[in-house]
Amino acid sequence: MIKFAKVFVCIGVFLSFGYSDAQKSMPVGELRDDQTNKPIVYACLIFTKTTYGTTSNEQGRFFLQVDSTLLQEKVRISCIGYHSKVLPCYKLSNKTIYLSPKMDALVQKYVYDPENKQPSRTINPFSGKEWVGLGNFSGGAYPSVLARYYPNDFKGDKKHDLDQGTIFFNPPYHVSSKFKLRVLGASDDLSPAETLLLSNLIVQSEKNNRKVQVSLADYGIQVPENRFFIDVEPLFIHENRFEEQFDIRIGDTVYQDVSTIRYGPVL
Repeated sequence: MIKFAKVFVCIGVFLSFGYSDAQKSMPVGELRDDQTNKPIVYACLIFTKTTYGTTSNEQGRFFLQVDSTLLQEKVRISCIGYHSKVLPCYKLSNKTIYLSPKMDALVQKYVYDPENKQPSRTINPFSGKEWVGLGNFSGGAYPSVLARYYPNDFKGDKKHDLDQGTIFFNPPYHVSSKFKLRVLGASDDLSPAETLLLSNLIVQSEKNNRKVQVSLADYGIQVPENRFFIDVEPLFIHENRFEEQFDIRIGDTVYQDVSTIRYGPVL
């Protein structure tokens, strides 16, 4: 059994005084598979030169509110199992964007024999170390990824598969949310590399629960020879949205019941 790192829910409040002179634009569109015409759900759309972006919902629809100054900037659209596409932001508005599935994802087969399951053990249980952040954990302001490094310290020549993971949350526990789980290889410089889990694995955390268990047995993911990463990625979708209020002190002034919108889980 593999034990995931804890997911820290951070608090970040941002106050803005005054108004921006830039006009707002709302590119709205949808993502579809160019082979089946089915919606592509929970894909990531993010500006290539900034950290701003969003996620497609269960209907493959996306909504991206931006300053008009960003309409000429490029947006990368990516989803596990599909070839990525980069387009100027203005070409996303009121359009259907088609992505092509990767052939290796189409031919992938999962083989799992529970009768011959090897004895399980925990790999590198969480100790508060070896986090690798890809993005920013700014209270759910834009898409981010938090990865955890796992060395393969098994002895011998036997192959081992990932069996199960447990993700732990810090407060607040009163919200439920969906997030994406990925398994990645590791390069020689210990940075995340190729995708080992070729499915778009979406995990649901339940309200008031501090942990969630994820079965990985059916995916037939062999533990790489040396090392690998497991990462969690929040989804910017309506059902993950919640509001919190805080009292904020700035200098000698206290601002009471300041509201902020978040998308859980905040990493």
